[in-house]
Amino acid sequence: LEASDAAAAAAARALDAAAQRTADGLGEALGRARQSGDYAMRDEPSVLKPTKATVAFRDALLRRAAAADHAFAAHDDLLATWRKSLAAHASRAVEAHLTSVKVSRAGAFVLARDLDEIRKGAAPLGSNEADARFSRLREGVGVFELDAEQLAYVALKPGGAFASLPRDELVRRILRRADAWNFRGKRAKWVEELVASLEAS
Repeated sequence: LEASDAAAAAAARALDAAAQRTADGLGEALGRARQSGDYAMRDEPSVLKPTKATVAFRDALLRRAAAADHAFAAHDDLLATWRKSLAAHASRAVEAHLTSVKVSRAGAFVLARDLDEIRKGAAPLGSNEADARFSRLREGVGVFELDAEQLAYVALKPGGAFASLPRDELVRRILRRADAWNFRGKRAKWVEELVASLEAS
């Protein structure tokens, strides 16, 4: 039994490592496909739909997941491990990708649509970790949807919508707003004031 358990654990580790490599590749492809203006447009699009980069990522993720169905046809446990690991690592790749993306108020609606699309696509893979991460990312879109005055009020309000978000993470998200920087590449005045208030609170 011990030998069997050790073999199963080794197989799970190997599958997880393979899933991470696959997800990393998908994340890199997502970064290459992303257009700089995908989430930074001035006006809301007339038709709200997922971006091409997101659709390509979702479809590639599902293709990679499905490709294992035949290989693990007689091993449901290995198939479930692969699918969950792939979804979890893919969600981390999406999170890492979004840390460098600038978002406007109009673009926030597109970002929300994209996250909903990827979350829906990954749901059949059965990873609670991935679903929870996509949910947190989706909730965080509110930082981009509010105007500067509304954001300051909500961010500083005790028990407000962003109260559970660590201060440093909230600041990082604020700095990803397209309007957080002036044309000289410096922080906008309202951002400096809000960050100072957050650090003092």
